[in-house]
Amino acid sequence: MSMINLHEMLKATDVEERSLAEDRGKSEIRFGDLTTDAPFRAGVEYTPPARGTWTIAHTPMLVPDSLEIYVCPEGCLRGVVLSAAEFDGLDRFAMITVKENNLYDNHMEDLFIDGTTDILERRDSLPKVVFLFASCIHHMLATDMNYVYRTLRARFPDVKFVEANMDCTMRKSRIFYEEAVNRQLYVPLDPRPMDSSSVSVIGNYFPLFPGSEVCTMLQDAGLTLRDINTVKNYEEYQELACSSLYFYDHPMARVATETLAERLGGKSLYVPYCWDYSAIDQELKDLATAASVPLPDLDSLREEAEKSLAELREKIGDTEIQIDASATPRPLELAKLLLSHGFRVTAVYADAISGEEANTRDWLKENAPDLKFRSIVNFRGRVNPRDEAEKAGGNLLAIGQKAAYFTGTRHFVNIIYQSGLLGYRGISELCRLMADAMDNEKVTEEVIQFKAWGCHA
Repeated sequence: MSMINLHEMLKATDVEERSLAEDRGKSEIRFGDLTTDAPFRAGVEYTPPARGTWTIAHTPMLVPDSLEIYVCPEGCLRGVVLSAAEFDGLDRFAMITVKENNLYDNHMEDLFIDGTTDILERRDSLPKVVFLFASCIHHMLATDMNYVYRTLRARFPDVKFVEANMDCTMRKSRIFYEEAVNRQLYVPLDPRPMDSSSVSVIGNYFPLFPGSEVCTMLQDAGLTLRDINTVKNYEEYQELACSSLYFYDHPMARVATETLAERLGGKSLYVPYCWDYSAIDQELKDLATAASVPLPDLDSLREEAEKSLAELREKIGDTEIQIDASATPRPLELAKLLLSHGFRVTAVYADAISGEEANTRDWLKENAPDLKFRSIVNFRGRVNPRDEAEKAGGNLLAIGQKAAYFTGTRHFVNIIYQSGLLGYRGISELCRLMADAMDNEKVTEEVIQFKAWGCHA
């Protein structure tokens, strides 16, 4: 190879490296430089192949004896049918394909009704609940879905037909599509006599960590804690409606909880997934008041969490830590907790900062100005280098699948939607999981490829 060609290659490599660095700079920002809570330009999006978050195909599976029916064009159906196959849910999944002629033959309502009728009549027994999914095209064509549901309910009076939508246009709407799907999970619940000794948690994909003080304070007072994740059959699912108090932990469950409480007459309460001690104290006080149960010893619980954090800090030392928003709805708060206890947190992955974390954002800007705030969906993420773990000699711990993917680490905590880790004992359990993640490598590319971690039909 001539010296001229070698020079040109080196120059091209240098240009490419500078271009990648510029791209990285447009998909991350220092906390000290933040001037807005949505610093990344909206536009073409990149979806990292960390697929453990739950999807519209998985969530309805939480309702026992339910069937999903999707009425969609083939391009839309491909994703949901593969999801159903992946979690062994094909016996609870059906589809009606929308063809091109259906768009102009003026019989879209008949396609819904006749297709659903055919699916149900071919089954050995009727399901208790059918989630009937319309798609974007039906809204564009002004399909008369009220007529569709009215006809099907008259034809199958023993089946509860629940309106559902797989509508990509809802992603930026007033009610986010995940909130809408979450709300519909509880539509089949029938009013029942209210039981003051029963409390229901709404909107989780995982049961609460059983050691959580929220669980123990309710159970020690003789109250029954009901959760859609722990029901074994349709009757137990219906017993969720008995509770006089409904509480939710994740902000995406607010609409579901408030709608259910208003319809059935119970009280709703927000007991948020959080990492701030004062916020944990307040939520426990609020729950104790609302449920009329004794408040646990907050000082003792805080000491437990402090001990767990100190032991973890001693174990992992100066290990680099990165956090993403698929693991927890308050990633900034978790970063603050760890930083304030001497851990080395270098990046948080999210695309915007919620109002719930405004005070934490200000703390990070002042106390950790070099902490990186990185986008998850910015299109530049497709070419950002994923070699930070290699550069750190493998000494990098991720909390969340997306942080694990972007850093290339094999040491990560595989939690989704906070996985039920609530309160002070949620902090202690996270410390245990972080220690375990450092001790035991994961084959990251295999773990993160499976959709809806923890879901099985």
